[in-house]
Amino acid sequence: MIKEGVLILAHGSRREAGNEEVKNITKQIKAKDGLNRLYQAAFMEFGQPNMVDGVAKLIDSGVQKVIVVPLFLFSGNHIWRDIPQALEQQRQQYPNVQFVLARHIAAANLFPDLVAELIDGVDNK
Repeated sequence: MIKEGVLILAHGSRREAGNEEVKNITKQIKAKDGLNRLYQAAFMEFGQPNMVDGVAKLIDSGVQKVIVVPLFLFSGNHIWRDIPQALEQQRQQYPNVQFVLARHIAAANLFPDLVAELIDGVDNK
């Protein structure tokens, strides 16, 4: 059986509180995962660990497959250029590890429902 790791990849913030939110979300996602995958939060900019270090942590833990989940709303340069290029570098560095890139948030069918839930949650008093 292939041991899978999930890299929750966010942009990162100069405010550490924002990066802590990503780390907490990563823990929440892991808690819902019934497949016993390993999870690691990582950041493209302004946070640690960066993507390369996050991948290394997963691989050092023995994963043979890394699923990269970009916590980016829309398909900007990080989605179309930066993340794929970084993944290609990781594939070259770790040729025996499979890398898979998940879709960004707005590409998910649940995004409109999520936004509607946020709107419905506004206190209109």
